[in-house]
Amino acid sequence: MKNPLIAFLTFAVCSALVISTPLPILGQTSDEMIVLELTGNDAMQFSTKELSAPAGATVKVVLKHIGVLPVQAMGHNFVLIKTGTVVFDFGMACATSTLEQNYLPTDEKKDLVLAATGMIGGGEQTEVIFTVPPPGKYPYLCTFPGHFAVMNGIFTSVDPAGDAVAETKKAETSDSTRVEPAPSAIVESALPGDSSIGEKLFVGLIRLENKGPTCNSCHHVSNDNVMAGGSLAKDLTLEYSTLGGGAAGAIAIEAFLAGTPFPAMKEAYGDKPLTKEEMVNLAAFLRQVDQTHEEQQVKDYGQTLLLSGIIGAAVLMGVFPMLWRKRKKGSVNSEIFERQISSDN
Repeated sequence: MKNPLIAFLTFAVCSALVISTPLPILGQTSDEMIVLELTGNDAMQFSTKELSAPAGATVKVVLKHIGVLPVQAMGHNFVLIKTGTVVFDFGMACATSTLEQNYLPTDEKKDLVLAATGMIGGGEQTEVIFTVPPPGKYPYLCTFPGHFAVMNGIFTSVDPAGDAVAETKKAETSDSTRVEPAPSAIVESALPGDSSIGEKLFVGLIRLENKGPTCNSCHHVSNDNVMAGGSLAKDLTLEYSTLGGGAAGAIAIEAFLAGTPFPAMKEAYGDKPLTKEEMVNLAAFLRQVDQTHEEQQVKDYGQTLLLSGIIGAAVLMGVFPMLWRKRKKGSVNSEIFERQISSDN
């Protein structure tokens, strides 16, 4: 009887220990650090707009860029900011920063940052470790100029006794990350501009105030009123909807124009910045282009160029003989030789 009794007591004690031991939180490592993975791509999208962890926990956010574009063209980072911060205001403030500064604010808005990674390009990875702030909803975003309009989400800090996984699924986007944010001095810049003026600025019929180059010297848009633009940079026909549309799309365009993040833009407009009014009107034009592009007639310039080349060649073949009809024919040396031969005879 002794052996069965000892076996039963041993089983009971072990069962009690197992039951009394709390279950680990999903994603938590053995050293009590919670690892959260987030990806960004070349389409300016985070893999999730909701993250969650218990307040007071140590968290490591690992950001992976699964695209191929370099950091100068499509950089991404993860920036966690204080609860209640208007993402659009913060994002616009970051637009005037630099890549070397990871597009983070250098003014008083830097105090709103709770955690931030470095800026990375395609195929790269970065991380940041921080202590989860008190329970609440905290916005996070990518601060590369213009990206914040679509690359944002909510980090939910839950009570340590709660279920982090369940809370993440229930997390709702707060007012600070909605596409239509509360009015502010910066958000007012998303108000409709004049698309007709924006069109003239785009093609150069109206000169930019600070003498910068016209947009269509590098960019093209599908619009019947605009002649074919350059192919040195991205086609901007659908850029407005790509950046979220609505106020988000307009603000994102303005953020790009204000921050000039790309090397070519920085070289062209670094000391010739666009004015606020010019940015608003260009954003209005790109919105109009995006919304009406299906109505435009696609123009094939290949046949026109071929016909122009043939006509031009024919004209030149007719003009040049007329201009050269009195030209000297034959070789000068040949004439001298002939004279010498005739004198000998």
